[in-house]
Amino acid sequence: MSLQMKKLAVLAAKEAGNILLENFSKKKIIKSKSGGELVTDSDIKSEEKIIGLIKENYPDHSILPEEKGTLKKNSDYTWIIDPLDGTHNFIHGLPLFAVSIALEYKGEIVLGVVNIPFFNEVYLTEKGKGAYCNGTKISVSKKNLKEAFLLYGSRLLKKGKIEKPSFFNLVDSVFRTRIIGATAVCLTLVASGKAEAYVTLGKPEDVAGGCLILEEAKGTITDLNGSSWNPYMKMFVASNGKTHEKMLNILRSE
Repeated sequence: MSLQMKKLAVLAAKEAGNILLENFSKKKIIKSKSGGELVTDSDIKSEEKIIGLIKENYPDHSILPEEKGTLKKNSDYTWIIDPLDGTHNFIHGLPLFAVSIALEYKGEIVLGVVNIPFFNEVYLTEKGKGAYCNGTKISVSKKNLKEAFLLYGSRLLKKGKIEKPSFFNLVDSVFRTRIIGATAVCLTLVASGKAEAYVTLGKPEDVAGGCLILEEAKGTITDLNGSSWNPYMKMFVASNGKTHEKMLNILRSE
């Protein structure tokens, strides 16, 4: 992967983040998607900016965006984009939202960028080279499960993907829990040691960049069975590593 690709990803994430900030306090045009999800005009504007920059620099690369259909090309490279992760937070005036961009090469995520524009935090990683926030290296915490801050996605319980008794057993095993409502933000919180664990259902656009950032910050991400992560898994159990096996054992229990 070239330095130019990394610079482009950071530039695109920052420019898209600027669009979100410019429109954060303005009246939003809101539409419904399938499954009850909402989309705003800012989602679309942010995505168009990112896609435009990629097409301008790498017209032969494939693109997997959140809002538009996949732009498939005969390429080893695919850009995976979430132009506004945390749309519902954004709509309600909560500043916990992000832009997530990842680059997949021959089936492996090799680059991840998450921009949390309201807090001026840009998380960046390249496969095998560590994870950084605004140029400072980050790493996961060393807290155990009893001390852990557990984040989770509310869709877990609504969809019934984890049996409720086992999930509530996990809740009872940690220090505190929170629902943040933005997958990329949650993954950076674990990666930077501000939380210890995150359990969610996911889509590649939501998780690709953040999962690599967490992995490069020495965290652990698997599915419920303990299999290594890929952005196309349906469920993600992410942690600082120290809490991981105990979490999986609890979640798999009847």
